[in-house]
Amino acid sequence: VSAATSRFPHFQSLQMVSYDRAQARAARRYLQTEVEAVEHAMALVKRHQNAFLPIYRLPDELISQIFCIWAETQPHFYPRAEDLEDMIKLYPKQRLYPRRGWLESALSTCHRFREVALATPALWTNVTYSLGLDFADLFLERSRALPILIDLWWPDDSEAKDEGDEDIAASIYAQVFENLYRTHTLRIINHSEDRYGDGDFPSLVQTAPILRTFWLYNSDAWPSAFPSPIFASDAPCLTSVVLRGLRQIEWAPTAFRNITRLVVDDRDHTVDGEDDDYELF
Repeated sequence: VSAATSRFPHFQSLQMVSYDRAQARAARRYLQTEVEAVEHAMALVKRHQNAFLPIYRLPDELISQIFCIWAETQPHFYPRAEDLEDMIKLYPKQRLYPRRGWLESALSTCHRFREVALATPALWTNVTYSLGLDFADLFLERSRALPILIDLWWPDDSEAKDEGDEDIAASIYAQVFENLYRTHTLRIINHSEDRYGDGDFPSLVQTAPILRTFWLYNSDAWPSAFPSPIFASDAPCLTSVVLRGLRQIEWAPTAFRNITRLVVDDRDHTVDGEDDDYELF
């Protein structure tokens, strides 16, 4: 530090009340560069130090398998599975936050863990928007061409849920549209694409060749119409559909021949109620 500050003849005067602000800004910028350089050097030293740990003797393939098991036991979806019912209410009993699950440790523990995690496509197949757009982009990129689950849910305080920001919603549903061909599970909770409740879901009117499970939850005070023609009436693998908060549902009876579970719930989720879902079969 003394070597760095010696580059500025008036460094001592910077600590006085009447100091040169331009000189102070220059000193701060220089010292910040020095701090970043030291932090980078320390990270490199720690990386070499970690190389002598026993776990570093494990091959990347085994670490990758451990991460996959870890991701199943520490998922990055809802805070808790039992909170789902409260999440879809317009006025939940408590504010719910997404959880990072396995992501925090896999990406932050050390350089090698991060590199192995990023190079394991199977880890990134559960795409969630609850952690923000940057994470969703990372999941879509790192999953490569593997089949994926898409989970569209925004926390209460998420800017992506702001009705005034149509660009964010449009970019999200553009990604749904681009990746629907490889989506096996699509869960949309408190959606934003159909802003006027007319069943206008441009992202959902194309074929979904491998889609098996579809959830469409809407807890807004004004329910939406069902998108039509949903999946262009071509989702041959679709077996499970759960619909909530839709005022109108129409589709061709012969469009989806393999459905084995269809749950329709038209309750008003802005109020508490004890009514059961209407499970058709």
